[in-house]
Amino acid sequence: MENSFGPVIFYETSFGLKITETLVVSWIIIGVLILSSYLLTRNLKKVPTGVQNILEMLVGGVYSLVKSTMGAEHIYFAPYIGTLMLYLAASNLCGLTGFMRPPTADLNTTFGLALITFFMCHIKGIQSKGIKSYLKGFTEPFFLLTPINLIGEIANPISLSFRLFGNLV
Repeated sequence: MENSFGPVIFYETSFGLKITETLVVSWIIIGVLILSSYLLTRNLKKVPTGVQNILEMLVGGVYSLVKSTMGAEHIYFAPYIGTLMLYLAASNLCGLTGFMRPPTADLNTTFGLALITFFMCHIKGIQSKGIKSYLKGFTEPFFLLTPINLIGEIANPISLSFRLFGNLV
């Protein structure tokens, strides 16, 4: 039985594991993306032609986007941003078919993606600034604002997940 807020259960194992439609569709999308990546990149040439030109423009666009929004020092985020863009595009497009419920229509998926981004950004922040300097950033501009800064940081993944979820529901 489907409702607009919860996942549809496809199968429940004898030990309580529930396989949802969201999980099955995510696996299908991941499989299609992996297979497509393999097929589109197995015969790359030094001088690009045809589809390789389009792929190189897309990859260059992602790197340019990351460089312009995050700065050249954070270019290592480009593969993650590109992968996220591909997954979200495929997820949203599969909802247009009408045969499958897009994984991003499940709050669990959007919250999971937001948590991955949240932890990745904070871990990279600790690595680049050091733990002391990173934690000191929560006390700025005034140390009494530390609780508000912490609440603001914790609210980020919740806000991200609800915004992505709200785009599909």
